[in-house]
Amino acid sequence: MIHFCRKNYNKIMPIFIILFILTGCSNNLKKPNPNSNEVSMPKLPKVLSEIEEDILKVLYDMDTISGIEEALKQKKLEDEKAHKNLTVEVQQSKEIKDEKKAEAKEEKSKKEDSKETEGSEKIDLKVLVTKDQIIIPLLDASDIHSSFINIPTLPRNIDEVWSKINATVTEIHTKWNSLEAQLVSVNISYKKCEEFEAILDNFTLAIMNREVLPSLKLGNELTRITSDFRNYFNGNHSHNIYGMYYHIRGSILFAASNNYLGALEHLNEASKLSTSLRQNLTKQEEQDTLQKLDLSIEDLRKQLSDENFYLSQVKAPIVIKNIKLAEDVFKTQIR
Repeated sequence: MIHFCRKNYNKIMPIFIILFILTGCSNNLKKPNPNSNEVSMPKLPKVLSEIEEDILKVLYDMDTISGIEEALKQKKLEDEKAHKNLTVEVQQSKEIKDEKKAEAKEEKSKKEDSKETEGSEKIDLKVLVTKDQIIIPLLDASDIHSSFINIPTLPRNIDEVWSKINATVTEIHTKWNSLEAQLVSVNISYKKCEEFEAILDNFTLAIMNREVLPSLKLGNELTRITSDFRNYFNGNHSHNIYGMYYHIRGSILFAASNNYLGALEHLNEASKLSTSLRQNLTKQEEQDTLQKLDLSIEDLRKQLSDENFYLSQVKAPIVIKNIKLAEDVFKTQIR
């Protein structure tokens, strides 16, 4: 009996050994690749990036409103002055009996009127916009451009500006409808989509009511959620980068409302995201980029703590540029 068991034991043992080896190999194959989740994620939808860019363009255009209104006032005054001068010249010409002198006088007045009109068209809109801007310096640092500042002539009236802004917002609604369908396939929570939609509606209503600062804040909140959406897609860079953009803009928007406590809270969140990036950036030059970013955040913190809005506006674009450098590093890693 003992002999029989030993004989069978000798036959069975090699089978157990083979099974053990195969199981070990199988377990090795199942070990997660650090990049496997990213590779298996669906590609970042182009429409998501388009929505983000459209939102920022709306914020830029809204931040130009005050400057454009001032430029239009100046143009109106100059046009009225030119018209008054023309009326005086024409009246004087009528009193001159010599018809040729009258014609010459009228021609001269037309030329002067032309010069006045040219002068009104040369109103420096950039200078006027700079006086009351809030986040334009940050958007400039992000390579976002205005629909109005670089055009050769002023809009005819402020309604034309708001009409352009409303048209862009309508496009955002259309693109959101397209994006929402793609979000369903990656199991983004319905609650998160509802939040985006609610803020988008409030953003739209604030713009319809021509409320500039509330609209700027609501638009920035939309970018908070789009940065969360990026978690579910395989993009070129970490969603933390876009979260940092959101928080730096938020710090300046809160400072513009004289809420420096809220501004510093935004900055603290940006600093946390910067710290989380370090685990993904290991090379010395990459660490140097993050060091520049951290130092610029601390410079901004000092100005916000001192409640110095002007210098905060100077420091914040430097942070944005350094975030952009970190973003470029992530793009390089993907290639």
